[in-house]
Amino acid sequence: MVNDSGSHFLPHNNESINQLSLVFNDTVLVETKMALSIEIDLYTFTYFTFKRNMNFKL
Repeated sequence: MVNDSGSHFLPHNNESINQLSLVFNDTVLVETKMALSIEIDLYTFTYFTFKRNMNFKL
């Protein structure tokens, strides 16, 4: 009985671990992309603000 439940539980456990790692990888990818795009937005915003301020001073 213990053997049977063990063999039944093992594949399900592996499957859920695989699904978890897939979800984790997707989340990391999405968060990395978001962080990169936010950084780029901040960079362009800072650049254009600086440029506009320089033009305004001149």
